[in-house]
Amino acid sequence: MPDTLNQANGAIPDSITPVAKADDSIVIPALPEINLGELAMPSNVAEATEKAELSVMLGMPGKMFFRTRPGYVLGTPANPIIVVKLNDEIAAMLGLRNEKYRVVHPSIVPHLDRADYQRVVLHAAVTIPGALHLIPVRVDGDDGWATSARSAVAQAQVGWLRLVARKQGQGYEIRHGSDENPPAPAWPANVSFDTIVKLALKDRMITDLNHPVVRGLQGRW
Repeated sequence: MPDTLNQANGAIPDSITPVAKADDSIVIPALPEINLGELAMPSNVAEATEKAELSVMLGMPGKMFFRTRPGYVLGTPANPIIVVKLNDEIAAMLGLRNEKYRVVHPSIVPHLDRADYQRVVLHAAVTIPGALHLIPVRVDGDDGWATSARSAVAQAQVGWLRLVARKQGQGYEIRHGSDENPPAPAWPANVSFDTIVKLALKDRMITDLNHPVVRGLQGRW
């Protein structure tokens, strides 16, 4: 009778209550002093986030929409920056695919053929995803490539645009983005123009006559 009442009340009869058995084969080692209550992450503690290293490409932003910025320019038509635009052969020799520009120190210029370099102004640009570029734009020449590039970097100060090579060649076609709710340019905060230029020129300067690009141009192996 007592067992029946216990079952009716949901209790486990004494006759089937589990009994822990001693196991002499298990030895518990010394335990470290750990406050288990401190292991859970408090809700008011911010987790560390991975920071991406800022980089700047030296060259055109491809077919991406971009903006430029007044004053974010290095060089003038009277005092240009000298760059070498690598041909496919030299670029392949150096293991370069998408990077074809190298800035030349003025002391190296007298040792180069005039046909081997360009006189440019460098314009900082930012794409819609926030990628930074330093665009070389030739200061001389009336061909379509130079004139359309000069026009584009000026127009990009006030609106989004991208450059597409004309099917017949000889220049870029400038395509403007919509004026309806355009995004603001995502220039990185607290990053000066000088910093942008130095990042773009990192490992992309020719300061030595034994630089592989100079040797390649002069046929010195």
